[in-house]
Amino acid sequence: MSENIETRHSPSDQAITTAEQDRLYRSGFSRRLSKGIREMSGDESMVMALYGDWGSGKSSIKNMVLENLRKTEENCPIILEFNPWRLGSEDQLLITFFSEVSRKLEVVTKGAIDDGGKKKDNAEKRASLWKQYGRYVAYGASTAKAASTVMGMLGVPGSPLVDLLGKSLTSAGELGEIGKQAAEDDAESQGLSLEEIREKLRSSFKSDDWDKNFLIVIDDIDRLNPSEIRQIVRLVKANSDFPRFIFLLLCEKSRVEQALDEEFGGERGAEFLEKIVQLHFDVPAPSPDDMNALFFERINFLLDSLSEAVPIWDKERHDDRFAHLYNEYLKNQLRTPRAITRYLNVLELSLSSYLEESSYEANPVDVMALEAIRLFDGEIYSSLLAEGKATLLGITDAWNLKSEDENPAEKFWEATDAADAAKKVVRLLFPNFDKNFYNGGNPAEWRHHLRVCSKDCFDRYFEFDLRPDALRESEVENLLQVASDPDSAGEILDGMAEGRRLGRLLERLESSKEMHGLNIDGQSTLIAALWDRSEKFPERGGGILGVDGRRQLSWFTARSLRSLEGSESRDSLLLGAVKKISNLANTIYLVARVESDKEASSLVTAEAVSDAAAEAKTRLSAASHEKILDAAHEWPGLLHWWREKDSESAAAFIERAMQSAKGLEAILRSELGVVEGGGKTTEYLNLSGLEKTAPADEILETINSLGGAVSQRLSELRDCLEMMIQRRNEGKSLQGSDIAMEMD
Repeated sequence: MSENIETRHSPSDQAITTAEQDRLYRSGFSRRLSKGIREMSGDESMVMALYGDWGSGKSSIKNMVLENLRKTEENCPIILEFNPWRLGSEDQLLITFFSEVSRKLEVVTKGAIDDGGKKKDNAEKRASLWKQYGRYVAYGASTAKAASTVMGMLGVPGSPLVDLLGKSLTSAGELGEIGKQAAEDDAESQGLSLEEIREKLRSSFKSDDWDKNFLIVIDDIDRLNPSEIRQIVRLVKANSDFPRFIFLLLCEKSRVEQALDEEFGGERGAEFLEKIVQLHFDVPAPSPDDMNALFFERINFLLDSLSEAVPIWDKERHDDRFAHLYNEYLKNQLRTPRAITRYLNVLELSLSSYLEESSYEANPVDVMALEAIRLFDGEIYSSLLAEGKATLLGITDAWNLKSEDENPAEKFWEATDAADAAKKVVRLLFPNFDKNFYNGGNPAEWRHHLRVCSKDCFDRYFEFDLRPDALRESEVENLLQVASDPDSAGEILDGMAEGRRLGRLLERLESSKEMHGLNIDGQSTLIAALWDRSEKFPERGGGILGVDGRRQLSWFTARSLRSLEGSESRDSLLLGAVKKISNLANTIYLVARVESDKEASSLVTAEAVSDAAAEAKTRLSAASHEKILDAAHEWPGLLHWWREKDSESAAAFIERAMQSAKGLEAILRSELGVVEGGGKTTEYLNLSGLEKTAPADEILETINSLGGAVSQRLSELRDCLEMMIQRRNEGKSLQGSDIAMEMD
């Protein structure tokens, strides 16, 4: 089977050119029509019409008719394809028509067999008569601008019309009179009137040496404006009485009738057209099965070509939803070959925009559904955009909950007057939008499948590209492939953090079947790598409701444990993560959360919790003094847990820290806060937290004992400590908010 626009997808909207390309079984109809044209004999003229809606395949049938006619020379008419849609004005339409017929007659003249000179002479006279006839008709409607063109086309050099170029003419009517007079002068020089020229032409086309029909095919009539359509109809009517002239008109009948209604008033256009067209046919409607076959061949070709580098279609995931989209909506929209081509052209551009180097960043069925709505129900598409993300996804408050008070879809359907088929597509895309049809759903699964109804994926479908900070599927896939290698995984995570793309990673991993498919070693290594970058996760929410990276990772770890079957697997995952997290403070934070959170501790055995705590304690005891000091900003939680597990070791560490400037600075920094007021920023210390480590007065006394060994930063912290001790001695508030108010 040859590759052409009806057997594969093509970006063009052109008609097929040969019967070999026919996939809608219209070649038989075209063959019969060409046979009828070939067998027309005698001196009668004929006006035929092929009627069909825009995009129904009229031009394809015409091309197959002409292909059949040209296969054999016997009884093949002279063929002129005249396309008025490509012309710029009514004047050009008339001029070009007569010039193109003239050229065809000149070709016949050159090819005429010299039969004692008679046949060639007759052909030359016929061509000359046609030029004279064309002058009469064309110049009556031309403009000064067109005059120079038509003179060359119609062979008027030396006639009085040449002088027109030197005159200042502003009236087309004036030009018409001058042009007509010039043509009559030229004709009168031969002693002929206009009617005599027409009669001589009729006789010439009837003569024995004129043995061919003249087929004039006029396509795309329905693309013209009403005035141009009427001009074409008048042109056909004026020339349809020449013997052996056959006109084949291709158009949408209702468009031509409407244009003629404006000419005659009322609804007489159909009556007038019927008087001109002697024989008409309707484009054979393709069977639904043929249209289905054509569409699926072409869309499969498109999907295959787009999937050469990255697979974008998953039968298990996409087939059922696409079948619903096609049966409920698409098949009723794709009723013509042109509708299929338009849709696939749009779809190719849209689908390809989500292709990344190693992943596909959208759900192809959702792309297909959205583009179908945009192309065939543009008003509904625009209204969907106006509704906004929160309404379409059923998000009505900060907690992403679905309101039960009203159903926004009811107002939407009423405002857009959406048909049932369109409603079904919208519900397919946005399951939470219409509460009357809401049957639940899994947001994690929607996110995994990159559905437009996922709040994390919604924006990409309407921005035609991923945001710079959007998480790409290729990154997630690459991360999961190297999950067991902490260095490689860490490199990818650092890249995500640098590009501010860590925000949605945890939700994406939770919905990832590949994540759950990793072995315990791979999962624990990846979890540890995430924990080591807890400070790089953007805070969710803000203020008192803000959720920092540690809390996000605590929830993620708990959900990862919950996804495993069997306590042995869950115990192994927890212990593996605790051992692999390099950040000591994060290790202790995770263990403390598991110990204190009833739900988390219920996921693993008591023995595993104890082993995790022992591992953390061992690592803490083995950590160097300097390493612990580097974690000073984590001390409130770290020291609290350390005192509970091993008070003597914790006390010994504090005693050593108090003996060095670095240790004292770390102790103070662990309880440091900042407030703003009065146009400036002021630091303060949480004395109650600080004194869990050592008495404030003792810390101040120790710093003062260092003398000149105090750094600039430690000196600043000492001043802050003195201020806080003084406030306490004076009975003033030690709260940061109260200090800020005093500054104002």
